[in-house]
Amino acid sequence: MPGLFDSATVLWHYLAAKRRLGAISSKADVEQIQTDGMARFRQKVMARSPFYREYVDAPLSEIPIITKREMLENFDRMNTARIKLTEALAVGLQAEKDRDFSPMIGDITVGLSSGTSGSRGVFLVSKEERLRWAGIMLAHALPHSILKPTRIAFFLRANSNLYTTLNRGKHLVLDFYDITAGHLLGGTRSGKGDEAYVDRLTRTQPDVLVAPASILRHLSNLASTGNFHIAPKRIFSVGEVLEPDDRKHIEGVFNRRVDQIYQCTEGFLGISDNSGTLQLNEAFVIIEKEWVDKASGRFRPMITDFSRTTQPIIRYRLDDILIEDRSHIGPFTALKQIEGRADSTLYFPTADGKLKPIFADAIRQAVLASDLGTAEYQIVQTAPDNIEMQWGPAPAVPGPIHTKTFQRLLADVAQRHDCLPPSGFVKPLLRAAYDVKVRRIARHFPVNEGQTR
Repeated sequence: MPGLFDSATVLWHYLAAKRRLGAISSKADVEQIQTDGMARFRQKVMARSPFYREYVDAPLSEIPIITKREMLENFDRMNTARIKLTEALAVGLQAEKDRDFSPMIGDITVGLSSGTSGSRGVFLVSKEERLRWAGIMLAHALPHSILKPTRIAFFLRANSNLYTTLNRGKHLVLDFYDITAGHLLGGTRSGKGDEAYVDRLTRTQPDVLVAPASILRHLSNLASTGNFHIAPKRIFSVGEVLEPDDRKHIEGVFNRRVDQIYQCTEGFLGISDNSGTLQLNEAFVIIEKEWVDKASGRFRPMITDFSRTTQPIIRYRLDDILIEDRSHIGPFTALKQIEGRADSTLYFPTADGKLKPIFADAIRQAVLASDLGTAEYQIVQTAPDNIEMQWGPAPAVPGPIHTKTFQRLLADVAQRHDCLPPSGFVKPLLRAAYDVKVRRIARHFPVNEGQTR
């Protein structure tokens, strides 16, 4: 049961976030909040970090850009709690092994990223930060006032003290569903073991449903067959790319718009507003754009979170590719889509021996427009001249006609982009365990800048 002081602190941060968001009406307002926030952050946080201390007075543009590799290499000197990487990893890995996420280092929560893009990231969050995060998240996500009783169903690969901070006794209840547990999901997408969480969902009737897109799709499949009925007031996709066909199916079954939460190890980066537009959380985070293709609005975000105190996140380059919605009018940057990771971009060979980027959305739209778009699929490029598609699921079995359709699809995409089509073939879809993030489109080989045009 949360203490009265903690509940009051969450309420204070909730009201403060509501007040801040309500006071923002222009991009100038956002810039002023970021300027003031960074000034406090420099003196109170950067000054206490052995790594960032020398950059306290430096312009943001002169502070080094880092990635996960630099973060891990300098972990001991970057954080302000003097926690060593070896110690944090030991706590985080043991928590995942035991499925007990309550252990901390003092009052510091340790969490690990899923490792989708390679090595696993490590995050540190103090109790003060957890309470602030809870207030800010609730200010954005609740379908009604915080004073009204609310039940949230959270499907995650790993729980955390960060998420359980949302629990405020009987008034605000977070139900954690461990999607890696065999007794919940049978360990695979086979549907075995569904009864446990279906019964629990039916019994608790959550007001808010938060889950990766693949889990939402699975739940909607079950609901469409009459296995259970829930009527959440808000549905959020988190942690995976929300594909257009999945969104359409989920919304059709639950008769509710699917919104998105853009949350990762490095911070709370965005959330859909009341109209369903995914907006960056620029009232608390500075997000610089590293353009991948400026004409189409594609960029990689570099984030500076001036609300963090234990583990400074400054000019951290993510592997994600975001597409800006330039038609949106408002103080915050809006996104058309989180397209995926940088390695969701495929590369087709050109006549002059170079490689040309083919963004994931071009492949996605081509599949949806073809006969192959009626089923689940995953596409993996293993080499510049080779792409395989997994298609299904059973009892649908791909045959030569599916491979011909896929090869024709690749040829059409190549022609539109003035390049050569890789060879392609289709094989049965292998259903992965639910503790593996679903990535519809991925590239499994590196590309050097000198190879591209």
